[in-house]
Amino acid sequence: MNGAQDAAEPAPVWERPWSLEEIRKGSQSWSLASDAGLLRFLQEFSQQTISRTHEIKKQVDGLISETKAADCRLHNVFNDFLMLSNTQFIENVSTRAAVPRRASAPPRAVTVADHREHGYN
Repeated sequence: MNGAQDAAEPAPVWERPWSLEEIRKGSQSWSLASDAGLLRFLQEFSQQTISRTHEIKKQVDGLISETKAADCRLHNVFNDFLMLSNTQFIENVSTRAAVPRRASAPPRAVTVADHREHGYN
């Protein structure tokens, strides 16, 4: 036999994975070939599931990395705001210290008349 004929001939049923339709049709007359086809189907299905799981894991790992980076940027923004707040506080304190205060009137003493005015006896 040559390679062209081998490619054209389908593989025997026990050497290839069965489709779900073949499994359903063969369920009435199950044989050792059916077992082999089912085994290959399950192995292929398992391999596809594992492969897809690895792809999903890579995507989740990427999302975790992006989330951590976003968290870091958010904390940097918080720190920037805190530094700005501290800078403005220091500027305000130094401005107040530089500007002389006006002399305010001394506090006035509370009198009995004030108490009566507000309803206190």
